[in-house]
Amino acid sequence: MKKFWGEKVRRVTGLITCTALILSIMLGINPITARAAAKKWNIDLSNGKTAHVTNGGINELASRPKSDIEAVMLLYIMMLNDKDHSNSDFGNAESITTVLSTDPYQGLTITRSNKDFTFRAAENSIGTGEYSITRQAIIDYFRNRPNHNDESATEFGDKIMYAFGLVVDGKGITDDTELIVSVKYSDAPVKTECTVGSDPVASFEVGTEIENNGIKYRIIDKAGNLSAIALTAQSKIVEIPDSVVIDKYTLNVTDIAQGFMKGNKKTKSVTIGSNVNSIGKQAFYKCKKLKKVKIKSTNITSIGKKAFGKNAKGFTLKMPKNYKKAYKKLLKKAGIKTVNTK
Repeated sequence: MKKFWGEKVRRVTGLITCTALILSIMLGINPITARAAAKKWNIDLSNGKTAHVTNGGINELASRPKSDIEAVMLLYIMMLNDKDHSNSDFGNAESITTVLSTDPYQGLTITRSNKDFTFRAAENSIGTGEYSITRQAIIDYFRNRPNHNDESATEFGDKIMYAFGLVVDGKGITDDTELIVSVKYSDAPVKTECTVGSDPVASFEVGTEIENNGIKYRIIDKAGNLSAIALTAQSKIVEIPDSVVIDKYTLNVTDIAQGFMKGNKKTKSVTIGSNVNSIGKQAFYKCKKLKKVKIKSTNITSIGKKAFGKNAKGFTLKMPKNYKKAYKKLLKKAGIKTVNTK
């Protein structure tokens, strides 16, 4: 493959190194383990978006447009994480797909036409992937390739990372600062974190809000557990489910947020699913027509103040038979004393 892009790096003088060492000790920073904060960049390949670049020499990469350098970032994500294709394959094959994660499925496809390269999300890729690129990873990659030695591999690492840094903040990366490139494949709230040489780690995007069957949810942890935060449709009967299926993933509903349906004027009956373990403050407060709430869950450990109260006349809270005693204690602790339970 032809040399890919960059700008020469100046070496740090001994005086600066010594000064930095003394300063780090004065500030209480371990000079052995301290490292620069990672730089981050986002690339959107969702909904059919692509990135494009025309092949060129390594020495001109730093002067290329941002869009070209973004495409080269995608190339290096593929090269550094692809065990099935060689360096020459990426330069000569008409099409290559690199699978970066199998669950969730995520991958990048590169197609070549003469010297033009186009990058897109591999078919059926979902969510977002975060990929680590470092100068050392690039050096190691080229050091193990034919026609390269330590000197040429280092040159590639220096020049490529310098150009990548220019795109991020106008300052070339000249040390071992990590670059984390986030690639969006779809709107699915699942994310992978990928470091060269390690298996990808999958998690869910905390804080993402989704809507399903008239209820809005928020992902509250990396395991994908959900909090029911609000009604989005008025209904006489509301069922907070055990779980919600999003892009083939089953996410448990474990929390009912503070003020979930406070002041609701239409709902008469609510069922709380079996995975809920906490009910927030005033979640069902002042719901004038609410006559019945049925709790299926046997996992509730927290009930917020005024979670129930000032509901319809004859309001009843139905609880699992063997958990009435425990749940009544939670109600008492929350200051809820006038609710009829059965």
